[in-house]
Amino acid sequence: MSSLFAALGSNPYLFLIEQKIRERSYGPADAWALIKYSDLTRLQTNAHPGPHVLSTAPFREEDFHLEGTSYANRTVHSMFRSEQAASETIASALNTEAGAEAIRRLRMLSLGRRAVLYSRTAAGSGPGVLRTANPRGVWMLEGPVDFVTLVLDHHGDGQLVLQTAYPNLTFAGSQTLTPPAGADMLEMPRNTVSMFWGARPN
Repeated sequence: MSSLFAALGSNPYLFLIEQKIRERSYGPADAWALIKYSDLTRLQTNAHPGPHVLSTAPFREEDFHLEGTSYANRTVHSMFRSEQAASETIASALNTEAGAEAIRRLRMLSLGRRAVLYSRTAAGSGPGVLRTANPRGVWMLEGPVDFVTLVLDHHGDGQLVLQTAYPNLTFAGSQTLTPPAGADMLEMPRNTVSMFWGARPN
């Protein structure tokens, strides 16, 4: 398997990601490769501008998620503190039973091309940031994360695209879909959810 990984490089092929998740070895470096791939191909895949990240690595512009998008005008925006925090959280969310099932369904294309993962397991990866803005200025408020949302796509080439990922802070109000306490939740197909009980923050 190692020679196969070397031959394919860091491209996020679904069957390789599935193998790593099965071994619970999908790590932050893998998640960073997924973020980078999704960034570089988003003009072809029409991907959302990546995870919500407040301050990023030198490889991406600061506030990359907001750069040149309508999101800059939002009054409230939940974000990861850094790209490293985003990578760690995404890896944590995927290294779960719910994450494994999301990747399996995407690889098989049996229930569509999009999966939305609501992960309480990944909430323990660290605090998030609530960015609020109005005509008087912009404020950042750090706080605990209730759960994390990942939107994942398969565009038919056997590779995974991360549309977006963001933390849902405990004090930020109710969300449209919220996983029950002690559970990760997978929405796929749309408006159909599966519960994965026993979720515990890492």
